Amino acid sequence: MKKTHAWLVSSNGRDYQLNQGQTTIGRAASNDILIADDPTVSALHAKIVAENGQFRLYDLGSTKGIKVNQRWMRGPLLLAPDDQIQLGDQTVLQFVTANKNNRF
Repeated sequence: MKKTHAWLVSSNGRDYQLNQGQTTIGRAASNDILIADDPTVSALHAKIVAENGQFRLYDLGSTKGIKVNQRWMRGPLLLAPDDQIQLGDQTVLQFVTANKNNRF
């Protein structure tokens, strides 16, 4: 089984590595990825679950919802490289992947 490395990159250039398993995103300090500077992001906004080299995005009942590539997400969504994820009104993250075998 090949391992896929993946990150979320924010519009200000900060990057967050996604590990196998699940990664939570939101305003609460208990999240794996803390978005403290956007009051329109819910305390527990979203999670990304990694399984078999694929990453699936879930909305955790957020108030403002999630847009992927400027379209409202209607249910769990399999992420593709370079997908643009918008949480709340201002937080935009880009999904980036690199296959382990292609790393130098």
